[in-house]
Order: sequence, then C-alpha cells, then structure tokens
Amino acid sequence: MPPQLAFLFTKITPEQMIYMWNVLTTIFIVQCLMILSYCFALASFPDHFWTCTLCFAVPFAYICIQQIYIDHDVMHGVTFPPYEFQKFLTHPFSDFLSLPWEEFVLEHARHHASTVDLLMQGEFGWDPEEFHYTLQQWAGPMGPNWYKYLLTVPWIPVIHFFGLNDTGSLFALEWWMSFPEADASGKCNKEFWSKWFPRRVKHNAFVWFMWTLVWLLGTYPLGRPLSEGWRFVLPVTCAARTGFSLAWMFITNFTHSLPWNKFLENDPGRTWPVLHNVMALAVGGKHRWNEMLFHDVHHAFPNALGTGPLVDLRLHVTCLALGVQYADMPMNQHGRSFCGCYYAVRECDNPCRSHNHHWRRLRHCSLPPCASPLQWLQPLHGITANTGNATAAATATCHYRRHHHQFYTFSIPKDAIRLLI
Repeated sequence: MPPQLAFLFTKITPEQMIYMWNVLTTIFIVQCLMILSYCFALASFPDHFWTCTLCFAVPFAYICIQQIYIDHDVMHGVTFPPYEFQKFLTHPFSDFLSLPWEEFVLEHARHHASTVDLLMQGEFGWDPEEFHYTLQQWAGPMGPNWYKYLLTVPWIPVIHFFGLNDTGSLFALEWWMSFPEADASGKCNKEFWSKWFPRRVKHNAFVWFMWTLVWLLGTYPLGRPLSEGWRFVLPVTCAARTGFSLAWMFITNFTHSLPWNKFLENDPGRTWPVLHNVMALAVGGKHRWNEMLFHDVHHAFPNALGTGPLVDLRLHVTCLALGVQYADMPMNQHGRSFCGCYYAVRECDNPCRSHNHHWRRLRHCSLPPCASPLQWLQPLHGITANTGNATAAATATCHYRRHHHQFYTFSIPKDAIRLLI
C-alpha cells in the first residue's frame, strides 16, 4: 500500500490520543494562569482597570476559541480521555452551568445524526441546534428576504453570549428537558438518578468550584469585601463568553448558513486569499479554516473523516491519491460530492447495499444500487474501470448543492481501486 494512501486507513494511536488531551489540559492550565495574571495586574495597577482588562480579555477570548475547536477535534477522534479528571477540563469557564463531557458528546452526535446535509437541518429527527438555524433561515433565500432577517439574525450573537450553545447554560437546560427520554409509560428514565444526574452534579460542582475561586480572587487579593467578588467574575465571564460565542457561531451558524455555502459555490478557485488567511488566523490555523470550507464533508462522514487537522490531511491525501489538485480544487468541477462518494465507498465492506439510500441522499449521487464496491467501478453504472493500467477513468453524475447537474471526471490510481475492492 502506498504511504500516501495508508494514512487514510490508520487509526489514532494511543500516543496521539494522549497528545490531543494533553493540549486540551494545557489550555485549561493556561486559562487559570491568565486569570491569576489578571488578578495580579489589577492588584499592581488599580488605576488602569480597562488597560489590564483589555490585555486579559482579548487573549483569553482567543484561547477560549481554541478550546472549543480542540473540544470538537477530540470529540470526533478520541472521545474518552486517558485520565478521568480531564473530562472536567473541557469547558469549565464557558458558563456557570453546562453539560458534562459525556452529554456534550451525545448532543453533538445527535446533531450529526439528525443533520447529515448541513443545509437540511433536522432532516432525520430533532437537532438540538434547530433554533439557531431557524433564526438564520426561516424566511428562505437571503437575497429577496434580507430585510426579514434583520429581525432575527442580530439575536444570534446575543443568545450565544447568554448560553444558548453547546457549552452554555441555556443549551444545557434545553438538552436536559429532552434527555434522557422517558420510558414507554411516561415515567422518568430508569438511569436518570443512577447515571445522568450524578454526572451532571459532579461536572457542575467542578464548574462552581472554579467560579468560586474566581470570585475569591476578586475580593481580598484586590482589597475588596467578599460581597464584591462579582466585579472580578464579570470581566472574566464576559471574555470567556465572547470567545465561546464566536467559536460556536462559526461552527453552528456560519458553516450551516445559506449565504456562506452560496459563496463557496461561486468561489471555486478560493479567490479571496486575504479573507482565508485572516480567518485562518482567527480560528487557530489553516487546517481549522479548511474545515469551514469543507464542513459538508465533515457532516456527511463525521466518524470516517474526523475533524480539524484530520479532515484537512485526509482530504489532501485523498485528492492526491485520486489525482485531484487540492489547493486549487474547483468545487464546480470536482466538487465535495466527489470526496463524499469516495468515502462512502470505503466506509464499509458493502457500502452500496447497506448505505445506498442514506448515502445517495447525503452526496446526491445518481449511482444505482450495487452489490460490491467493485461494481461501483463497472460500466453498468456509468463508470469505466481499467485496472490493468496505472489509472482508471471514472465518470459519475452528481447533483451538487441541488442547484445544477454536472458530470465529474477524475482519475483513480490502480492502488486506490485495489484498496476499494
């Protein structure tokens, strides 16, 4: 197997798992040190409150953005931490009440299960994020209805700031009202008191403990009475909420919005290098911004593809393996649907039989049912394969973004065909 293809089929090693969780733990430690430094700065320069606060708030908000993206990366790659205590460090400063890590993962899995096509929210059941999508898409296309969205879109950052996101208090209350579901007789779920309630208490006890320490830092160290700890808590929580809100607005609203996906469709050559570089800096690197550019692929195959650096590397390696230029890949010619088709074939031993209906809806490909991945390459289905040569020419009719039909032609190396079979 060529090394550039072997990467596609490798699993995360224990060393990589420990590394990812160590990065997340390091972010929590840095957050604590920044709060301590802020307290020290206020104690040393009491007459420069706004200077000290801004110097603390901007980098603290930025590191909170990084924390959410790493949470998202870990969630899709290495869900369970090496050490039990690390699950309490994923988002303790996001709000005064939040979901424990296990339910954070569950609600995000529910989001992926119900919204496979990121422009068809709640297609397969209730999506915990549906309220956000309603605010930004209730009136249809943005162009002729732009004035209607002036009534709802401005509220999106507000509801994020006050906790209606995956790590916020309002979202936690919404989730707890729906999960765990009652049994058939309508009684409380039998595992609620033995499993779910203790987890929620433990997690939020740690959250309240951390905020109690923040409150205490704002009292005696700054020469204030115990009742005035809120004066220190307020700027800390505002900075944290700003960072978490910005991160979730990108993940929840930005990537799922009709205008952004329309922009990507009309900008196949990535002709806005300044925009891409600025946004890559804002979200913590080009690999994360690349996930915004290919978020539909992530939604189509969240487990096979992963997220963050994984989705960037695997897309890059896949396009190299299939002879497609990735850096300047025109989506209207090779398209994301093509990448999705490739992953659908390698997702299981018999993808077309077990996933055909689901897969066809996801990637909008007009391939009929088949008995094996090999038949996916046969002329019977409009695809020709010549395994005796170095490459096989393949043509499939795909529906890209439901706007227009096109024929995509690409070359698959012989080694890739052998792997698919």
